[in-house]
Amino acid sequence: MINLRSQPGSQGRGERGSGPGGRERRPGATRRSIADGSRRGRPSIDAALDGWEDRRLLLDHISDAVFATDTADRITHWTASAERLFGYSAGEAVGRSFGELLPFTMARPGDELERNAALKAGRSWRGAATVRLRDGHEIWIGSAAEPIMAHGRLRGSVSVSHDITSIHEAQMSLADEERFVSSVLDVIGALVLVLDAQGRVTRFNSACERLSGYTHAEVVGRVVWDDLIPPAEVGDVRVAVAALLAGPSPTRSRTTG
Repeated sequence: MINLRSQPGSQGRGERGSGPGGRERRPGATRRSIADGSRRGRPSIDAALDGWEDRRLLLDHISDAVFATDTADRITHWTASAERLFGYSAGEAVGRSFGELLPFTMARPGDELERNAALKAGRSWRGAATVRLRDGHEIWIGSAAEPIMAHGRLRGSVSVSHDITSIHEAQMSLADEERFVSSVLDVIGALVLVLDAQGRVTRFNSACERLSGYTHAEVVGRVVWDDLIPPAEVGDVRVAVAALLAGPSPTRSRTTG
C-alpha cells in the first residue's frame, strides 16, 4: 500500500507549520527561501523534483509496464514501459479510462469485483486478464495492483503488468494434452494406476474404477496401500514401489583380456 504524504500547508488556520527536521517554518516563507535553506542542510523542492524525475526515468527502463489510475479508472501516469507493451503513448493514454483504451476481460468472472474490493480495503491484488490492443489482437497480461491511500481513503492504484501470452498458451496446450491422455486411458480396457513418489494415486482410469468399485474422486490423492491393497500384501507393495522409485540398479561390466 502506498500512503500519500500530507501536502505542505495542510495545517489548520492559525497553526505554525514546521519545516524539515521539526524546525518552525517562518510565516511568509517563499519557495526561494526554502530552496536557499538547502544550503543549511534542508532538502530543497528542486532537489525533490529532481528525485522524482530520477524515479520516473528508472520506471521507464524496466521491462514491465507501469501505470497509475484514479478511482474512476482514469489513467494518471503512463511510463515508457507501458507505451512499449500496450502501444499507446502517454499523450494518448493519460486522462482516458483504462478499459476504454484497452478493453479487457478478467481471467475469472469475479476477479474485477475482487480487485476493486481489495484496493478499497488497502490491500494489493494480483491476477490475469486479456487486453485488446489498438490493432485488434489480444494478449494475456499478468498484473499486480497496489492501492494509493491518503488519510485512509483510496485515491487510486499503481499497476505493474507484463505479457504472459506465451505462458498462458503453454498452459492451455498442456491442459488439452492432459484431457486427451485422460480420454484415451478411460476408453482402453487396461488398468492404469499412476502413483507419485509418496505412493499417492495421481491417475485412476475407468477400468480401475470398474474393477475396484472406487471412483476416481475417492482415490486420487490417497496413498494406494490405504485403500486398494490387502493388508497382508502392503509390505511387498511398498518394497516394490520403493524399488521402482530408486530406478534400475547399476550393473557392473567386466572385460576379459
